[in-house]
Amino acid sequence: MKTIAITAGDPAGIGPEVALKALSSFVQKENGSFVIDGVETLPVIIGDASVIRTAIRKFRLPFKTEIIESSDEDLRRTKTAGRNMKDTLFCIDAGLLRSFARGRPDADNGSAAVVYIKKAVEL
Repeated sequence: MKTIAITAGDPAGIGPEVALKALSSFVQKENGSFVIDGVETLPVIIGDASVIRTAIRKFRLPFKTEIIESSDEDLRRTKTAGRNMKDTLFCIDAGLLRSFARGRPDADNGSAAVVYIKKAVEL
């Protein structure tokens, strides 16, 4: 199983919506992985969990989030958990934002988007 990091983009922009809706278009297996282009893949969303959860509720998507650490060991343990993880998205919570306003440009949101990318590269 391959792991891919998907960054949430600007918290106040369309990034969280695009990432989540794109994932909802793929078939998800019971172990939480998705079949993307014929390959079993475990996507990990990188962003602020509060932003991801807000987008899930706003767009009525069938997902819940499970916060994981960014370590290889945690990802390996997640892949072999053996429990039903259907409708679960794994999220590395950057924990940067105390609040955000959708649709309003903000320097903190831009900085957060950069941190998400850096965390993805570290994986």
